[in-house]
Amino acid sequence: MIVPTRKPTPIASGMVCGIVSLIGVRNHGRPLFGILGTVLNGLTKLRNLDSDIGRALLEMFDLLETNWGNWDCDRDTGQLTSNDAQFREDYNRLLQRIKDAHHEAVETQRRLLL
Repeated sequence: MIVPTRKPTPIASGMVCGIVSLIGVRNHGRPLFGILGTVLNGLTKLRNLDSDIGRALLEMFDLLETNWGNWDCDRDTGQLTSNDAQFREDYNRLLQRIKDAHHEAVETQRRLLL
């Protein structure tokens, strides 16, 4: 959410009114404000996806710490190994959440750049 740092002046208000009159100006066949709305929605979605990835990573770190000593990392492949089925299930679920959010972020960025 964007919060103005100061009260709008009559000049700033006049500029906004002038911009509103530009609604007929089009870019890629969309009204100017349609483009701005699309960009703002896309940026908000990206920030939410960043937060989702961050939360999943924190949950993953908690899972690794809680299960310290019950898992190992293969130095050659970088794969985690564990005999605990619940740990593997939780780890893979979190990893999939991170991958899904990452792919959605890449797709959102692609759409914003079109």
